[in-house]
Amino acid sequence: MSPNSLICIWVCVIVNIIPSVSASTPITGVQSGKGSDGSVPIRQDIRQLQNNNAQWNLYIYALKHLQQYTDQGSLLSYYQIAGIHGRPYTTWDGVGPASGQQDSGYCTHATTLFPPWHRPYLALIEQVLWGIIQDLSNEEPFVGRSEYESAASTFRVPFWDWAAGDLPDSISGSPWIQLSMPNGTYPVLNPLYQYAFHPLNTQDFPDGGGFNVWQTTIRDPTSYNSSGKSQDTVVAQNLDNSQQSYRSNIMNLFQADTDYGPFSNTAWNPGQPSQYNSLEAVHNNIHSTVGRSGHMTYPAYAAFDPIFWLHHAQVDRVFAIWQALWPNSYVPSTPAGSGSYTIQEGQIIDENTPLAPFSKDNNGNFWTSSDVRSTSTFGYTYPELLYWETSSPSDYTTQVKKAVNALYGASGVTLRKRDQKHTVQQSGPTIGQHIMSAFNSIFKASNSNSDNQKLADNVYREWIANIRVAKHALEGSFDVFIFLGDYDPDSTKWGLDPNLVGMHSVFAGNMSMKNDLIVTGTVPLNAALDKSLGERNIDENDIPSIEDYLEKNMHWAVAKADKTQVPESNVSGLKVSVVSVPVTLPDNDEEFPTWGEYYVHRSVTDGRPAGLGQHDES
Repeated sequence: MSPNSLICIWVCVIVNIIPSVSASTPITGVQSGKGSDGSVPIRQDIRQLQNNNAQWNLYIYALKHLQQYTDQGSLLSYYQIAGIHGRPYTTWDGVGPASGQQDSGYCTHATTLFPPWHRPYLALIEQVLWGIIQDLSNEEPFVGRSEYESAASTFRVPFWDWAAGDLPDSISGSPWIQLSMPNGTYPVLNPLYQYAFHPLNTQDFPDGGGFNVWQTTIRDPTSYNSSGKSQDTVVAQNLDNSQQSYRSNIMNLFQADTDYGPFSNTAWNPGQPSQYNSLEAVHNNIHSTVGRSGHMTYPAYAAFDPIFWLHHAQVDRVFAIWQALWPNSYVPSTPAGSGSYTIQEGQIIDENTPLAPFSKDNNGNFWTSSDVRSTSTFGYTYPELLYWETSSPSDYTTQVKKAVNALYGASGVTLRKRDQKHTVQQSGPTIGQHIMSAFNSIFKASNSNSDNQKLADNVYREWIANIRVAKHALEGSFDVFIFLGDYDPDSTKWGLDPNLVGMHSVFAGNMSMKNDLIVTGTVPLNAALDKSLGERNIDENDIPSIEDYLEKNMHWAVAKADKTQVPESNVSGLKVSVVSVPVTLPDNDEEFPTWGEYYVHRSVTDGRPAGLGQHDES
C-alpha cells in the first residue's frame, strides 16, 4: 500500500470519528492500558517517547491528521480545541459566557483554578488523539502487529521537560519530519513545528500584530507581515540561557511552597515575601521565551502552537509531583483575581467551581477541581509517580522526593565559604548531587537577622529577586529581566545576555484591560551570585558586602513582547526586591532541605527606579 493510499484511509477514519454533537461532550481522558496491579500508562518526556518507534509514529500521525484533515468548524478539531483557551472567544460545546465575559477565553489564569483547569483540557486532546490512534491501529497495515496494538492501548500525550534538557529537534528543527511506518519511511509535515490554519480566518484574529496575516503559528517572528518566519534556533538559545533559572525555581517550588494557594498562581499576597514564586509564574516564562511575540506569547493565541500541549503536560506534571509531596493542601475558597469566559473577576471560587467548558457526562455536569485532584481520574501518571510500586503513602512521598532530588537537585547552588588565603573557590557538592555523606563539607552561610553571624555547617543561604507588577501594565505580555553586571543596551539581545540571571514574564492579553491585579514571580540568584562572589573573594558570611555588591551590580529592565524597552517608571506596580533565607540541608536524598524565615534586604533596592523602598510593603 502506498503512503498516499494510507493517508486516504486515515483521512476517512478521522472524519468518521469526529462526532456530531447534540448533547454535552464528555471528557473522559483515556482509560485503556491499565494493569491489574493498579498501574496506569505513563505520560513520557518527548525525548523518551521518541525511543518507542511505534508509539512515536502513531502520535505524530494522529496529531498531523487532527491538525490537517479535520474541518476547523468541527467541535473536536484542533482549531476548536485550541480556541477554548482564547481566541476566537466563542462558545464551545454550548457553554456560554458569564455576564460581561464574552471577550475572554475559558482559561483560568491568575486564580487558584489555573492548575486543575488545564488537567481536563489536556485530557480532551489526549482522548481525541487516542481515538484516532485506535482507528489507525485497526487498519491495514497495522492490524496484527503486536507492537502497534500495545502502543495504541498505552498511548498518552508526552510532556517536554524544559527544566532538564534542550528544546528537542523534533519540535523545532524542521517543518518536515521523517516517520517510519509499516509501509515505509518518508517525510511528512511536522505537526510539532507549527499549525497551518486552513484557512486563516481574520475575523477570528482581529488584534493585528501578525496574527491576522500569519498562515501558520510562529515562534520569535522575523516580521509582523505575511512573510514572517519562526526563529526556532534563537528560541532554543534563549531557553538554554535561562534554564538554570527554570530549574532553580521548580526545585524551590517543590521544597518551599507547601501551601497550594500561592503555589498555584501569580496573584500577589501582600506582606508575604516567601510567596512570590508559583507554578503559573514559571509557566509564564516558557510562554514568553518560546513565543517572543509569536503565538505562544499571548493567552489568546498560545494553544494554537503545538508546543503548547507539550508545555502544559509538563506544567501538569509539576503540579502532580507537587500534589504527591504536599497532598493535604488544595484549592481554597478565594475571590477570583482575574475573570474568564465563565468566571467573573471577584467571584468566589473553590474546589467545587465548575471547570467549564469541560463536561464529565452527556448531561452537562462539569468537572471540578475536587473531581480531577488525581491524574488517575483521566487514566495516566508521570514517571516519578508510580504509586502502585510503593508500600504506603509515606513511602510514596519518600520515593517522589528521591526522584525530584535526582532530576533537579543538582541545580540547587549553595553559597560556599571560600578560603580567605586564596581567591579560588573551594569545590563542594551542591544540593541534589546525592553525595549526602559529604554534606558536612558544604560551607557556612550567614544568619538573615544579624551581620556575619555564622550558621551550622549544614546551612546555606538562598538569595532571590522578588518581582511584582500590574498584570496589565503594558496592555499585553512583557518581561522583567534581572542581570548581575552590565547588560547590552539593545533590548532585543537581553535573552542571550551573558549576565542575564533570569526573568519574570507576565502572560497577559494583548488588549487594554481595566483590571489592576498585581502578579509576582522570582529569579533565584545563587548560581550567578556564587560565581560573582568567588571572583571578588567576598565571603558569603559578609552580608553588608553582599548587599553592597547587589546594590551596585544587580540591574533590572523591562521589555514588551516585541522586545522594545520600557522605562521602569512607566510600568505600573513594578517593585523589585531582594530576599534571602537560610536553608538547612537534609541528612540524605530522601528528604528536602528546610527553609527558614525570609529576610528582605531593602538597602539593595531602596531609592532605585521601581526598587522596593524602606517603607514599601513586601
